[in-house]
Amino acid sequence: MDEFLGDYSEPEDKEAEEPEWIKEETKKFKEEYDKNHDGNLDIEEASFTLAFLFTGELMCKIRCLVQLSHCIICLR
Repeated sequence: MDEFLGDYSEPEDKEAEEPEWIKEETKKFKEEYDKNHDGNLDIEEASFTLAFLFTGELMCKIRCLVQLSHCIICLR
């Protein structure tokens, strides 16, 4: 987690509050992605997370295509 989010922190401003998106991603990592709570994603956790994210994106695109096809059918 620190390897990823550490790239986005500002080292010279240690007292600044974390941006909301960093808080949200940290919470997701701890509660959803890191199933064994060891602070790292092993291969199974990473695979599941990527599959879940891809599936969500894929479903969104499918819904958009279905809606678009419905609009095209209605125009005929």
